[in-house]
Amino acid sequence: LKEQFAANAPPGGAGEAPKPPIFRNLTFWMTGRTVVPDQQIKQLVVAHGGVYEQYGFTRVSHIIADNLAAGNQTWRELRGRLKRGHVVTSSWVVDCAREGRRLPEARYMPKCLAAGSTMLSF
Repeated sequence: LKEQFAANAPPGGAGEAPKPPIFRNLTFWMTGRTVVPDQQIKQLVVAHGGVYEQYGFTRVSHIIADNLAAGNQTWRELRGRLKRGHVVTSSWVVDCAREGRRLPEARYMPKCLAAGSTMLSF
């Protein structure tokens, strides 16, 4: 699937400057609802040198999650994952692509995973 998605990613073709490889050596997985359409996120990740993993999050560097139901299994697993990797909102991917550089992940942690949070939030 990785190869299929990479092959279908929009190339930096006619008149379009190549995208900076800001996500090189990074792998991404997405869970829950996202504000930005998931297809757009996947295209931005691949266009900027990253790898999108379709299944599972055990070997990824970044998990994209905007909104999760507090207390469910995924929410608990992601809270534990904060120590080993980055959990960011979809806005982080878009903002990094727009800026042409990797922005600090800490500013883009989903509010639902913030310390003491028990509410569903965006």
